[in-house]
Amino acid sequence: IALPLGRVKDVRKEAASAAKGEVLELEELHGAALTLAALLEIEDLLSRRPDTPVLTDFAQEIAVEAQAVSTLARSFDATGQLSTKTYPQLAALRKQIDTMAGSVTTTMEG
Repeated sequence: IALPLGRVKDVRKEAASAAKGEVLELEELHGAALTLAALLEIEDLLSRRPDTPVLTDFAQEIAVEAQAVSTLARSFDATGQLSTKTYPQLAALRKQIDTMAGSVTTTMEG
């Protein structure tokens, strides 16, 4: 059985910050999303293995809400940025920022 253990990171600090209502940086949130997805996959893989009772018991200790993981996973694109597919308004905002940056550069150089 190949478990995605390499994708599991220690996100206790981020979880504690979020629990206190603190805002996570994009990288922190993306890392937590990847870890939660890996934990969900591990739980799924182990829970279906009758030949590994100790691991199956371990899998039952993993408590990750699939819906929350799915929502987080959809929030990011392949580069780890917030997804414009999930959040279409971001595309327009990013375009406005690029346009403004271009205007500032033109003004500074002119």
